[in-house]
Amino acid sequence: MLTLPLLLLGFSSYSTHKDFNQATVNANAQANILMLTTLLQHDVIDLQRNAFIYKDSASHSAAKKITALHIRLDTTLKKLQAIESLHSHHENLNSMKNHLNDYKINFNTVVDNRTRLEVLVKKYISNTPEALALKIQALSLSASQKQTIKNLLEQAQSHSLSYLLNNYQTHLTHFKKNISEAIKILKINNQKTILIDQINSHQKDFLNIVNLKRNYTYLISVVMAGSAREILYFSDTLSELSKKTSKSQQKRTTDKVNNQKNIIFYAVTFGIFMALITPLYFFWLIIKPIQKITHVLTELSKGKDIERIPGLERGDEIGLLAKSADIFKAKNEQTTDLLQQAENSITVQQKLNKELSEAKHQAEKSLSVKSDFLANMSHELRTPLNSVIGYTVRLLKKTDDFNTRQISSLNAIERNGKHLLAMINDILDLSKIEADKLELRFENFVLHNLCENVIDQLQASYEAKNLEFIFEFSPPKDFIVTSDPIRLSQVLINLISNAIKYTEQGWVKLSISQPDSQYIKFIISDSGIGIKKEDMHRLFKRFEQLDSDTRFHIGHGTGLGLAIVDNVSRLLGASVSASSEYNQGSSFTVILPITHLASST
Repeated sequence: MLTLPLLLLGFSSYSTHKDFNQATVNANAQANILMLTTLLQHDVIDLQRNAFIYKDSASHSAAKKITALHIRLDTTLKKLQAIESLHSHHENLNSMKNHLNDYKINFNTVVDNRTRLEVLVKKYISNTPEALALKIQALSLSASQKQTIKNLLEQAQSHSLSYLLNNYQTHLTHFKKNISEAIKILKINNQKTILIDQINSHQKDFLNIVNLKRNYTYLISVVMAGSAREILYFSDTLSELSKKTSKSQQKRTTDKVNNQKNIIFYAVTFGIFMALITPLYFFWLIIKPIQKITHVLTELSKGKDIERIPGLERGDEIGLLAKSADIFKAKNEQTTDLLQQAENSITVQQKLNKELSEAKHQAEKSLSVKSDFLANMSHELRTPLNSVIGYTVRLLKKTDDFNTRQISSLNAIERNGKHLLAMINDILDLSKIEADKLELRFENFVLHNLCENVIDQLQASYEAKNLEFIFEFSPPKDFIVTSDPIRLSQVLINLISNAIKYTEQGWVKLSISQPDSQYIKFIISDSGIGIKKEDMHRLFKRFEQLDSDTRFHIGHGTGLGLAIVDNVSRLLGASVSASSEYNQGSSFTVILPITHLASST
């Protein structure tokens, strides 16, 4: 029963919507017809106005405007013919089309006549009475008669020009009268027929101009104006028809809407009645039991104990809702137990976090103590070691005072002292890196100069082993890089020193190129003993050495050089990679940013 009012309302709404849409379509169609007919009328009036302008002034702009208006009128008529509701009035539209075509043809005739008129007027004006005056002087007439004929011809010429200017009929009458009197005098005195024929020809030329002007004036003022009036008449007919159709459609739509209003009223009245009865029924059947169950759920959410859930004995949806409340009661009890366990776990977690924080603080303190110890120890060790190396170098400058064995011992002291100093420096640098206290100073410098300085420092090393050193530099020699020159030199010296150290014969090469506009690439390669494949993963780890066989031939090191290279390169924003074939040589690649932003340090 409740669905019946809804069905009625739905059907009524659908019908109203359908009728409204159809009315909107019809109204838009009629509005379009009114708009097109109004535009048509406006253009026809404008067309006739420009025709009169052309008649009076022969304006080219008026002729162009008439052509454009004719095209627009033709387009408007085509739009009207395309409207389905006007198909029954195709005779009127065809008549309008024919009148518009006639108008165009007549206007073209007017333009042609106007052109001919201008030619005839120019020809007529050029044949002035002055040419006849010479012939009049040769006549055997008295001087007064000659002057009279001459005056009559001049007056006729003046009246003809005045007629062409203002189109007054009196000027035409006077022109004819003056010509007739001049011919009459010549005939009375039996003068030459040739002169009379010339005067008649002059009169005939002017009358042709008058007839031509009257012709195109008649076309514009009568024929073309009639075509325009016919178009306006049919346009008014279509407009009135459209208005009547629009009113009729509006009335039908209004009647349908009123009928739908009545249907809606009855449907709403019946719906209100059902709406008043239905809640009472559902209140006792559904709402009251739901209220009880809702009260139980509210009490359970507050953590209170409920002994019995109402409605468990029912077999409908209310019974299912009561069973859900019973399940909620059980889950609520489980959740309470879980919350208690979670609180206990949080207490334990907080205690562990506190202990972890204390352990972290202690570790950081230990690291700081270690760094300070290494810095102090390196200073304490380097001071006496530099003294030993310095005194040894001074003693080596006085070789004449020592024998061969003593000189060899001094060289060993110097070599091992420098080796020990390098180890201390490596340990100190690594400790600074771990403590994040290694200072970098970024500046602009010429890369080629830095590379030459590095090569100069290592020249004695590769020359001592008779190795060929190859230096390839593809960027311009004045190429500028922004980085830390001291740390970049440290990276290059470590890598080139390793290459020299592990190459017994052959060559060591430093190749520098610019792969793109943001990075510079360093490749340090050699023809040395190479690295085994299984040792490649240990290259950049601290305190890692090659196998014992390699250490026997090459010597011991700290195992910190490549670790420092890797860490310093990372601080410079560079990346380091290596490739090698055992007994074929090794290659280390460093890719460094050309410009290092201060924020990245």
